[in-house]
Amino acid sequence: MNNVSVRLVFDRKHVATKKRQSSVQMEVTYQRKRKYVGTGIKLYSDQWGKDLKVKNHPQSLVFNQKLNDMVSGIYDFVYQLSSQNIPFTFERLERYLNNSESGTTNSFLSFMEKRIYERQVTDSTKQRQKCVLKALKEFGRIKDFTDICDENIRAYDEFAKKRCKCQSSVYNYHKILKVFVREAYAAHLISENPYQNFKLDRGKRVARRFLTKEELVKLEAKQIDDMCLNRVRDLFLFCCYTVLALINNYLIVSVLRRATN
Repeated sequence: MNNVSVRLVFDRKHVATKKRQSSVQMEVTYQRKRKYVGTGIKLYSDQWGKDLKVKNHPQSLVFNQKLNDMVSGIYDFVYQLSSQNIPFTFERLERYLNNSESGTTNSFLSFMEKRIYERQVTDSTKQRQKCVLKALKEFGRIKDFTDICDENIRAYDEFAKKRCKCQSSVYNYHKILKVFVREAYAAHLISENPYQNFKLDRGKRVARRFLTKEELVKLEAKQIDDMCLNRVRDLFLFCCYTVLALINNYLIVSVLRRATN
């Protein structure tokens, strides 16, 4: 067991520059064989020191703590095997790493998903939060707490601008994410809140256009074969003529307007 050694390796393939990131890995050596284990941390060439520690990064303290914990975790696993007279193998190490990853507490996405179900909010708010969570998974650069930094928030802003048609929608993407980033910061899961230095542009709200009298008459005379849609049309018209409020009626207006074309 004493033959197992672990050391941190940055930019193993020598591709990192000041504008291109590379990975930090753990090199596990046993009986002259090596296995490289990813840490999930990527850095630029000037963010890694000769003392094998992260430097010049806003999350340096968090990253270095995470790396220390990961290395210590492997040594603890090796010690547990030794105390039980179980021989070390890379297959056992891989199973240990997989189990640790599945139950990791470093996942911001898991934290956010858990809080979405825990927070006492309306169903519509919860649904919007789920949409942002789905977008984050597609974005791919914010997974763990260590990924929450100024650079990734700016990249997320560009990602949202490509998905949304107006700035007000981009603002809502940030507004929802900001809630959970603030919670993570308050719980000391991250050392800094990047939104403290990130200015959000609300954008201009687009006025919702109401249906004209002519459109209502046209809608009333329209023959709709779909029974469900036909019933929705009747309910909508009833609300219009009786001046009753209809929740989310803008969506229904859009659907029915297409039906009359």
